[in-house]
Amino acid sequence: MIIMGLGKKRLIIVLSIVLVFSIGFNILSFLYISDLLKDYNSLVYAINQLDRSDITAFIVSENLKTQGRRNIEIFDVEKGIVIKRINPNSQMRAKIQEEVIKYLKEITGMFVKVNALPDSGYIVRLPLEPTVTIQNQWLNQTVKEVFVILPGGAPYLLVMDEEERPLFYNFDSSTDELLELLEFKPGEQNP
Repeated sequence: MIIMGLGKKRLIIVLSIVLVFSIGFNILSFLYISDLLKDYNSLVYAINQLDRSDITAFIVSENLKTQGRRNIEIFDVEKGIVIKRINPNSQMRAKIQEEVIKYLKEITGMFVKVNALPDSGYIVRLPLEPTVTIQNQWLNQTVKEVFVILPGGAPYLLVMDEEERPLFYNFDSSTDELLELLEFKPGEQNP
């Protein structure tokens, strides 16, 4: 009855005001929810990075030395621990060094995934003794150790530059020979 008594012009004005307030409220709600979603995504990212702190600790930690030489270490990403340490003899070390040099020479480009650290798989720390100087279009430096990342798909490399910044690379070579030398089969129970 009140609506009928308002007249057409007043009814249009009242409905317009109600519509404007409704749209304004919906816009403010959308902005508020968007802001909450950004905060939530930031928190999820931070938590994921904390979960990955074990990988980061492995990569930046000093390698254990045995008889003056650094060990080869295999890190299980899901378990967050080193599952195998190898102190290779000089013949094995030379063969492994040859494999790693081959990987470095066969770099095909940068690994461009935003989050380069895998959620599962293995990371193999391979100290180079003596250090190796690599000069190609992707890398021009002396390398003292290489990390071969075995995520379950195509493997890729992590090399720290002179300022200890991580550089991730794709390479075009099989890791079968390396894994055979290390007596390691990803996905199987290894000693």
